[in-house]
Parts: sequence; structure tokens; C-alpha cells
Amino acid sequence: MATLQKIRSKGALLVIVIGLALFAFIAGDAWKVIRPNQSQDAGEVNGEVLSVQEYQAMIEEYTEIVKFSLGTNTLNDDQINQIRDEAWATFVNKKLIEKEAKKIGLTVSKAEIQAIIDDGTDPILQQTPFRNSQGVFDKDELKRFLVDYAKMDRTTMQPQYLEYYDSMNRYWLFFEKNLFQSRLIEKYRSLIVLAMSSNPIEAQNTFDGRVNQAEMLIAAIPYNAIPDSTVIITPADIKSLYQKKKEQFKQIAEIRDIKYIDIQVKASEKDKVELEKEINDYSVKLEETSSDYTSFIRSAGSQYPYIDLYYRKEA
Repeated sequence: MATLQKIRSKGALLVIVIGLALFAFIAGDAWKVIRPNQSQDAGEVNGEVLSVQEYQAMIEEYTEIVKFSLGTNTLNDDQINQIRDEAWATFVNKKLIEKEAKKIGLTVSKAEIQAIIDDGTDPILQQTPFRNSQGVFDKDELKRFLVDYAKMDRTTMQPQYLEYYDSMNRYWLFFEKNLFQSRLIEKYRSLIVLAMSSNPIEAQNTFDGRVNQAEMLIAAIPYNAIPDSTVIITPADIKSLYQKKKEQFKQIAEIRDIKYIDIQVKASEKDKVELEKEINDYSVKLEETSSDYTSFIRSAGSQYPYIDLYYRKEA
């Protein structure tokens, strides 16, 4: 009874507490209705928001490209985390460079990309499967694939070949998009380098400073010739000088001391025996496979992706 009496005496306070709790609950739901997309944003760069859906689409695109290039259907946790970081870094770099390039009207034309493809030496092109027998990018192989892909009859083609050609096409579109971005960054960096080059006025001043000569007499008084007792330095003087010159000693880049051990990893005799056995097992399975070599080679984890295309005899 004493407990009930105490609760009754605090009745007004309980009503206020319960009322505040109900208000917080209702206000929280109302805020979710007002700002439904707040929790669906993955990040923001220069005021441009990347939604969770867009970020997930980028991750899926990168995942498909990595799986195709490695010839595998699964990725481990470390690879997935690297893909997420790479997708976000790509979005950040893209938005930063696009903003600055837009200010000065800097663009990349299709003709520039075609010139890069014709030259064939860009490192991005060397990562594509369109290479000759020497492992060098071959624009003719690329053209042949694009022509075949545009003309192929999707109604009569086997599903596995159709899926492979579609993957190859998405693979190339991904690298083509990267070519545009890489070229834009290269042009912007070149512009900055040229802007930092010396102009005629600066060059003339440098030349005058080297060739103009003058004669003078200098009287020097060593610091140790002045008695310390005649110089009074106050804490205010030290603080004032520090404030004036502290920017001269500022280190922009952080410095770290790292200790590491360099260990050369070599295959043991046991590793060699196991690898030879694995190769022999795959060799036997390959002989037993009469069709669908693509899926078999990918499942074997080959470093060189199998491309089911026709090649010239001299290729």
C-alpha cells in the first residue's frame, strides 16, 4: 500500500514522462516521413549525393568486371572490400575532376578516345582481353569483336555464348568509360603543369639575376661578439617571432617511421609437388571435356581468360 501511495503522489510526474515518451516516438516517425532519403545516401562530394542504390550499382559493376577478369564466380571478403573502396574512390575522383574541368571548359572528345585506341599503348588497353599472341593490345581484335557483337543473331545463339558476348561487351564499355576519365585527368594535370612553367617576365628576372653583377663592401659582426647580457629576449618576443615564421616549418605531409622485415617467399618442394599434381588433374579433366571449355577454364582459376573467338592463323 505504501508503494501504491508513493506512485499516486508522483502521478503528475508520471503523466509528463509518459507524454514526452509518446511525443518522441511520434516525432521520430514523423521525421522519417519528412526525410525519407536521408538514410539512403551513401555519401556526398561537392554537394552531389551518391545514393545507396547508385553506390550498390557501382559495386555490382566492379564486381562483375573483377570476376570476369579473374575468371572466377566468387570473391573473398578482402576482394569485396577492395571493390567497395575502389568504387567510392572512383566516384570521389570523378566528381572532383569534373567540377574543376567544367569551370574551364575542359572536355574529352570521341576522336581523342579513338586516337588512343588506334595508338594502342595506353595501360588501360593492355588490361583488356583484346590482345594478340604477344600479349599486346590489338585494335583489330577489338573491331572484330564489336562488329561480330553488333551483327550476331541473339535468337539462334546458345545461351552460354550469348552470356559470354554480353559480358565481353560490358567489359569493354567499362574500360572505354575509364579511358574518358583517365584522359580528362591527364589533360587537367598537363594544364596545371604548363600553368606552373615560367613566363617571359619570370625568365627575364632569373636571367638578370645571373648576369647582372655589382661590387660592395660588407662589414659583418659575429653574434658571439655581442655579450649575452646586453640582449634581453622576453617570452612575448619569442611568441611574436614564432607566430611570424611558424608557416615556414609547417609539414604538410605526415611522416611515419616504419620498421619492416623483408622475407622472400619461395615455393617449397611440397608446394611444387602439389602444384604439379593439380596441373595433371586439370589436364586429365580438360581431355575429358568435349564442350564448354570456357566454364571449365574459369573454374580452374586460370590467370589467362579463355576467349571463345576465331583467330587468324598468324595471330
